[in-house]
Amino acid sequence: MEKRLEKYIHDLSLLINVPTVSDTDVPNEEAFAHFRCLLKEMFPSVFGLFRYEEFHGSILLSYFAEGPADPVLFMSHHDVVSENGKWVHEPFHASVDDGKLYGRGTLDTKGNLWAILTAFEELLKEGFRPARSIYIESACNEETTGKGAYEISRELKKRGIRFA
Repeated sequence: MEKRLEKYIHDLSLLINVPTVSDTDVPNEEAFAHFRCLLKEMFPSVFGLFRYEEFHGSILLSYFAEGPADPVLFMSHHDVVSENGKWVHEPFHASVDDGKLYGRGTLDTKGNLWAILTAFEELLKEGFRPARSIYIESACNEETTGKGAYEISRELKKRGIRFA
């Protein structure tokens, strides 16, 4: 269990360390592109099985099952607001202090995206294949315009996708 916890901390720290600051004036496209590349490297089973699409930097992963059950959607975002003010822990240098992991996006919501992808990655490696279609969405501009999630939802509606 200790080795697994160390891997979890390491992997989530990699994502936290990327400064995916969503700013309406000057988006850091390089940071967001690096973040998406990290996801692909860290979760090869997910990215190998799910269809990957980008919507102006926001991502949609889709797994299509043959079963009759309605699909489900897991949602997140991977942008954070600017790191204004004084910080006890460096905002883009993940650190563990008193058994807690600190850094921008740990809770809001890189951690959520990491947990979703980690769960699917581990299940897929065990041979699990979902009986219903699965969609995973993560926006890159939730903190500002919300454009990515809006474009993805508009596209899913156009495709006639209705979720359970």
